[in-house]
Amino acid sequence: MSSTMKLIASALLISTLLCPMLAPAQTKAPTGAKTTAKTGTDDRQNRAKAAIAPTLQKYRYRYKLLDDQKAKLEKVLLAQYKDLMDHDKIHASKIKVVDEQIAAVYKKVAALKATIEEKLSAMTKEIEALEKQKSVYSKVRAELLLDHKAELNNVFTEQQRIASVVQYLKGSTVYRYWEGFSEAQKADLTEQFEAAALKVIQAKPEESDKVLSSVRREMQSTVSKLVTPEIRQAGETRFLIDNTVRAFYRIKLTDNQKDQIRQMCDKAIKHKGELYAQYQQLDKDRDAVRKSMSKYSTSDYYRKLRKEVSEKILTEEQRKAGSSRSSRPRSSSRKRPGGSSSSTRKTTRPTTKTPK
Repeated sequence: MSSTMKLIASALLISTLLCPMLAPAQTKAPTGAKTTAKTGTDDRQNRAKAAIAPTLQKYRYRYKLLDDQKAKLEKVLLAQYKDLMDHDKIHASKIKVVDEQIAAVYKKVAALKATIEEKLSAMTKEIEALEKQKSVYSKVRAELLLDHKAELNNVFTEQQRIASVVQYLKGSTVYRYWEGFSEAQKADLTEQFEAAALKVIQAKPEESDKVLSSVRREMQSTVSKLVTPEIRQAGETRFLIDNTVRAFYRIKLTDNQKDQIRQMCDKAIKHKGELYAQYQQLDKDRDAVRKSMSKYSTSDYYRKLRKEVSEKILTEEQRKAGSSRSSRPRSSSRKRPGGSSSSTRKTTRPTTKTPK
């Protein structure tokens, strides 16, 4: 046999002898890997259980779970925890990027806001300067108007100015009801109107408008005290007739048509008066009902009701039992189920930690 063949035969013999020895070593390697994987799985499982423990405890306390429900709940919470972890594993990095983008936008917004506020401040100062300038012009114009008013007053006589103010006061206070007053009432009102008008024309030019408004309110109050329901209805009727006829001033109405308009207006005003009377009565009834209802929510009513129940419904033994019970000293704090008082009981809510 050649030397080459001898070397090949020796190699085959050595390999045959080493194969059984190497086989056990190769089969042991996967066992170690499985052990490491199992340990990692157990660690993850323990972390998951620790994370859901507060939530699990909260639901156990709230719903008084049975044993089979506890196991089912734990299984559901673990599955939900896994879902959250899987979600965070995929999207946590994306959320971080979005947060950085949001922070960058906020930074731009802050810079823009500062710029806008600076511009607004400058514009506000500019507006204030312009308003001051405008106020100067307005003051000069107001003084000019007062001068014009004084010049016009010098043109008219005092009697003409009084008559003008009287006409204005009559038109805004008593015009509708003037025909319903007696001659004596008309004369008395005319004197009051003239006295009020004299106050207006004697006032300082810058205060005449304020004085006119004041005397107008005074005359309105005076007239309202003299107007009876009959005078009011007649005045309202005349006012409505005049306005209605005036609306057809382009048409030549016959006397018969004018009479029909008067009848329609008189009927409308009477109906309005009836509605107003009904409204006033309903308003009074509403106030009476409100007052009657209010007494049912007072402590006096409750005490009266309890007293009536005690005297008319309860027996003598029940009254004695109730009085003896009410005479017992009350504790400073009401006891709740479980033995703890409402003032000393410390309530702790189980908190759920956010899985990380």
